[in-house]
Amino acid sequence: MKANRYTAAIVGAALAISFVLPGAVSAQDDDKWRNAFSAFQRGDYAQAETQFREVCTYYEDQGQPWGWCHMMLGTTLAASGVVSKRQEALAQLEIAKELVANDGERYMTHNGIAQIHLVSRNWTRAIDSANDARAFANAEQQGVLAKTKGQAYYNLQDFGSAARELEIAVTTRGNEANLFAQLGHSYFENNEKEKALPQLVKAAQLDRNNRIGLFFAARIHLDDGNFEQAIALAERAIQAHPQDTSIRDILGTAYLGEDRFQEAEQQFLVVLQDRPNKQLTIYNLAQAYTAMKDWPRAIEQYQKAQNLFAAGSPMQARLLYDLGVAFETISRNEDALRAYKDSAAISENVDKTDAIERVEERIRRAKGKGKGGSG
Repeated sequence: MKANRYTAAIVGAALAISFVLPGAVSAQDDDKWRNAFSAFQRGDYAQAETQFREVCTYYEDQGQPWGWCHMMLGTTLAASGVVSKRQEALAQLEIAKELVANDGERYMTHNGIAQIHLVSRNWTRAIDSANDARAFANAEQQGVLAKTKGQAYYNLQDFGSAARELEIAVTTRGNEANLFAQLGHSYFENNEKEKALPQLVKAAQLDRNNRIGLFFAARIHLDDGNFEQAIALAERAIQAHPQDTSIRDILGTAYLGEDRFQEAEQQFLVVLQDRPNKQLTIYNLAQAYTAMKDWPRAIEQYQKAQNLFAAGSPMQARLLYDLGVAFETISRNEDALRAYKDSAAISENVDKTDAIERVEERIRRAKGKGKGGSG
């Protein structure tokens, strides 16, 4: 059976434990225990479950419930990957928690509970159980728990706490791309972009198709105006994730920054097929058409985006001004004047004042010519 996320986190430690049973047992029961362990080792969790149950039942019937057996049964149920068995796995580990006798077993039990909560997306409970396990963990195990807590905080979007835990985790688990990616993303969300970029690059080095690493590294380069670097990373990401419109949006914007307008248009159109009301993408598409002097299509996109931005926002003011420029360029002066005035009503500046005066003068001249012609 293929190892699932729980298996990778907990099974390795379980396999390091002795096969020896406590007390006097029959050769048959000893064989069951060894066979259960052997089945567990090879990933035959159905067989392991059956035999661990028999061993646990034996000790319960003797009035001496054995914590390690309940821990292995719970671990086996969780490692099977069968979602419906998770509650019983938790119940077995809770029993074990009250029975185990040393720090190693206590760590295994609390960590097992934490891992089940993590794969069940019970983020807060995963953090609580990992905290319980820390009192019994050695230095290497502290890294495992930091990974658990970091990923739980990350999914709770508590990026400050996630970064603190993931900083510990990457020092002990330095070959896991997702940990570096999540750490980099956490720094990004905390506005620590200088710290974010090396982590994201590391993630993309460990896994050249790592979506988080590639996406946010490209995003940082885009924000910094490093369009060539953004394009290189986004193109690589698109090869691995061709359906990801968020990456295509970054790629289109970077193409726009590099004056590769037709390529930008292609990316924006793909994005808008999936998200037709994404206002900034519509605006950027209008900018691409403006740069290509395709005024009808530029105007169409500006008008489409006009009501998608918040009324009275700086972005709406900017869009209305750009719409005015497009109208003015093709001599739709009345429309241009209206757009310029609407923009100035939100935020006035010299350019808008000059534009209004310029278009008003054109309109007056046009009317004057009309009167002269009719006389």
